[in-house]
Amino acid sequence: MNSRRLVTLGLLFFFISFVLGVGALYYRSALAQSSRTVRLSVNEPVIWIFERPTSPRIYYNISCSSSGSFRVIMRFLDANRRDTGLLNVEGGPMATVNGEKLLDCPSYGMTLNLVKGNITTCVVELSYYSADIQILSLLLVAQLITSLIAVSLAILWFSKKVAEGSRDTTGARGYEAP
Repeated sequence: MNSRRLVTLGLLFFFISFVLGVGALYYRSALAQSSRTVRLSVNEPVIWIFERPTSPRIYYNISCSSSGSFRVIMRFLDANRRDTGLLNVEGGPMATVNGEKLLDCPSYGMTLNLVKGNITTCVVELSYYSADIQILSLLLVAQLITSLIAVSLAILWFSKKVAEGSRDTTGARGYEAP
């Protein structure tokens, strides 16, 4: 294989690897958002099943209002509807809680339960990564393979250049000036 073809193939595989890497970063960074307003009565939990599972890291903003003090417990649920994480919102007539929560595993839904207080209205806003780990893994494996091919082609090209250069210099060394 000639040098020009090696360089062209190496650059092509490098470009493919670069595009796969940027694509994986973009795919991983996509945030999904869900929002819901719920009206809660004491000890009457509301179940919210998400359209698709969340990532284990969830960003939340929860605002609740009531006529007096209240306490709302929110439980994130896994695929078998077992608890994967817990959030408490307590306050007077109004309370807002925001932050992030790292769950044990992806969440498929949540329950909201008013355990203390009068009827309470809550606005729950969630943001989370929506990347499918299998697709992300496939992208990363493809990037690894293409980058290894690109590096192999670069090493092959370099070794050919070194071999060509050593052939040129050995002929020159055998020549002696008169």
